[in-house]
Amino acid sequence: MRRAYALTFVFAVISGAFTYACSDETEPLPSNEPGDGGTGRDSGNGGRDGQSSDDDPPTDDGGSPHDGDASTEDADSPDALDASDDAPIDGGDEEVDGGPPPPHTVVVLRVGELDGGALSAGAAQVFLDEYELRKNTLVRTIRLPTEANGDHRPLVQSTTLIREGSLSTTEDGRAVVVAGYTGYPDDGTGPWTSRPADIPRVVARVTADGRVDTTTLISDSFGANYVGGATISGTDVWIGGNAGSGGPVQYLRFGNSVGGGATTGTQIIAPFYAHTCLRIFEGQLYAAASNYIIYQVGTGLPTTGNQVETAIVEDAIGAFEFEFVDMDGQPGAERLYIAVDGIGGIPGGVRKYVYDDAEKKWTFSTTLRDDPTSGLRGLTAYKDGDDVILAATSPDGKRLVRIVDPAVGAATSTVIATAPDGVMYRGVTRAPKP
Repeated sequence: MRRAYALTFVFAVISGAFTYACSDETEPLPSNEPGDGGTGRDSGNGGRDGQSSDDDPPTDDGGSPHDGDASTEDADSPDALDASDDAPIDGGDEEVDGGPPPPHTVVVLRVGELDGGALSAGAAQVFLDEYELRKNTLVRTIRLPTEANGDHRPLVQSTTLIREGSLSTTEDGRAVVVAGYTGYPDDGTGPWTSRPADIPRVVARVTADGRVDTTTLISDSFGANYVGGATISGTDVWIGGNAGSGGPVQYLRFGNSVGGGATTGTQIIAPFYAHTCLRIFEGQLYAAASNYIIYQVGTGLPTTGNQVETAIVEDAIGAFEFEFVDMDGQPGAERLYIAVDGIGGIPGGVRKYVYDDAEKKWTFSTTLRDDPTSGLRGLTAYKDGDDVILAATSPDGKRLVRIVDPAVGAATSTVIATAPDGVMYRGVTRAPKP
């Protein structure tokens, strides 16, 4: 099978941290019904190698951008603070466990406190809730910082831009990445209305032990509008955002603000469409754009300008987060799942694509839905035996659902959590491994 790639939506920062066969029919899923517990491929000349530009990051001693001394701290540094929230959740009797997540665990981004209060007009605190999908139970919650601590910055998110909040897992699977803002204007307006020079954008990397690193700032060159998806591989970070922001895809180094301000990133895709979600799969960068196309971005993990985007799926109207799934353990993915939010009269849910070996392309199969009247936006998926387990969030941010796409029989769905007043669920991804 051909090489497969997929991109893991992520923003990153160093470790050291704060206390994180084809039919055109849809397949409705019974709402609240209990369920059982590339291109993912080479695309020929899909995406030519990018050429170097004047925007390339400086190198040390003539080396590549990867060879320079990164300003990083050891993730196990003694001054790192534990961000696990040990307070009871939802008024329950049990406290949240701060240990490593068990198998079949996902992380969902939550904006707002679980206290029933209204969301502010500008921004709110961000939490990462871990859920075990076989029992649909909350494992723990990690709070992202709201105050600066040395080189670590706060990270909040807008309460009005619902297409923010994409999550991703790092390429090595050991951390979760998210982007946000270091604050919001005094007048209570959304942080995206301010210039990055006034309210910098920031990336957080959260590891399995609850350490949160927010030492990666997005430079002023990224522009003035909202941040989208982010992902990280090693000390390399890729970020997306609003087309008007001067991005919309930029490369920078993890922990770039240690000891000073943010360094300027390299624009690898010129501004045109906003890029809301980024993923890495088998060493290839992918993105979901606001024109609802899933792209392969350049070749491999590009770090220079003038990259070419190659469309691999062009009919996912309302697309947001997406995931490639390798079903046979060989290089390449056989499944591609895309969360679509049901805009423009297009059925919402999770659009499932199967790779066609003969045609060398992704072919639409069906739409998995937890609710026939609405779509889904956040998404992660993974293989479980011969089945695929998906976790997704609703466009209004009120539901976190589990969908089982079985090898045989009809798909089932279960509501894992319902957000109380003053809370919104956004992106979702696999929990990091220790």
